[in-house]
Amino acid sequence: MNHAIYVPRAGSVAKRVLDHLYGLPIGTELTTAEIAAAAQFDAKQAAPCLITALEAGLLKKRRHETKPVTLWSLGDGVPVVRAAPRPAPALLRSMFDISPAQRYETAPVASSFMDDWRRRRGESS
Repeated sequence: MNHAIYVPRAGSVAKRVLDHLYGLPIGTELTTAEIAAAAQFDAKQAAPCLITALEAGLLKKRRHETKPVTLWSLGDGVPVVRAAPRPAPALLRSMFDISPAQRYETAPVASSFMDDWRRRRGESS
């Protein structure tokens, strides 16, 4: 598989955040408000501005255990691998796409209708 390497553009929010985190001791975690203040951007824009760096593995984020804040730190450089989407279930085109036993299990009204129809025709069940 060929993966493009993500390099943040000069002056972008991601580049400013990464430069700030590179200047701190390894393992330092900062809240969204702290990185927004350090990199001079609106904290509400953190997720959309940093999503590509996050997916490329340059940044990591996690929720704080007790406080309602997100903590950011330098990533390990390993891109995030997303799970393949599940295939959509096969659509049924008609009631004949399922077995007769399933038809009657899922539609008891149809079963009683067929029983009445057979009785009227003189057939036994």
